[in-house]
Amino acid sequence: MIETGTALVTGSLGISRKPTSWQDHLRAGLLWVETAQNADLSGGVPAYYDPVRSRWLPPYPETTGYLIPTFLEAAAALGHAGLDRAVRMGDFLLRVRTAEGGVGHWSAADPSEIRPIVFDTGQVILGWNALWRQTKDDRYRTAALEATQWLASVQDPDGAWRSHQYLDVAKTIDARVASAMLETAKLHDDQAGVPWARRHLEWVLRQRLPNGFFTNAAFHPGSNPSLHTIAYTIDGTLSFAIETAWNEAIEMAVESARRLLNLHQSRGRLHAAYADDWKPTSRTRCLVGECQTALIWLACADVTGESVFRSGAVALLRGVASTQHLTTGVDGVRGGIAGSWPIWGSYERFKYPNWSVKFFMDGLLALGEAQWETE
Repeated sequence: MIETGTALVTGSLGISRKPTSWQDHLRAGLLWVETAQNADLSGGVPAYYDPVRSRWLPPYPETTGYLIPTFLEAAAALGHAGLDRAVRMGDFLLRVRTAEGGVGHWSAADPSEIRPIVFDTGQVILGWNALWRQTKDDRYRTAALEATQWLASVQDPDGAWRSHQYLDVAKTIDARVASAMLETAKLHDDQAGVPWARRHLEWVLRQRLPNGFFTNAAFHPGSNPSLHTIAYTIDGTLSFAIETAWNEAIEMAVESARRLLNLHQSRGRLHAAYADDWKPTSRTRCLVGECQTALIWLACADVTGESVFRSGAVALLRGVASTQHLTTGVDGVRGGIAGSWPIWGSYERFKYPNWSVKFFMDGLLALGEAQWETE
């Protein structure tokens, strides 16, 4: 019987309220992804589960792409066979490529009019690269290189991407696209995309205010960015800077991350969205943004040697873990991570997005079982 009513509205379906073992949470997330993939015959992973309507949405190319490396790593950590499923994801992405070599947004109304989107394409590159590492199948190498070439071809001279944007807005979250281009260059010994990637990061850093906040981090001009997109920006910047030993950019990204850490310490929580003075503009939580922030703080702990970043990451991940549904009979909810907490919050209201599970598993994997169990 489908569980509804008060439990659905409050988001309390099958929640333990207290985190259990590292393996329990990682396994539940991995099984949620498998359940989601099983719900669609394409091999892609549905964008999210809608518990109000008891349905899965269509596959999301962008998030299917960056789920691939997470899925492979989680499966290996748990001793599961994951390659066949990951290949199905990668082959789905090969089938939905546009003529330019990119991928479009999952919600395009008319498939015949799908245009490639910069951010989505960058995240799919990460999936093809992960599969090439595992299989050495040249289809994935070729797809990653062609996508990178297309990204370079549509970049503006100042480093921003203004065309082929979701909602037609240039965004600093494309820092993660630059990181994907850098990964491709290193993995396939093809440096063609590196200058364009660096140029974009220079543009991103010009959007950074003295207080560490990034303008143009939101999906809509003039709106306050969610923790999700703030974290995308910091993560992409920090990852690129670390890989290229760009010390100035490392320092700037770390200090932006420290702003979030200070907010967490002073308020005991993070909020779903912020204004450019770092004042919260939402009373609810963005769970995926918290998982992403935990990943950033773990990277900051490694870079700076400051244990306070690691402690903060553990606190965030444990807080998210306490919302994970481990025993409910609803397949699309069990093992899932909601977009918001409470589930009716401002970010992806009443949804269980696949990217929430992805970043939660990334956080668990980055932290490690030993660290989880000893905290």
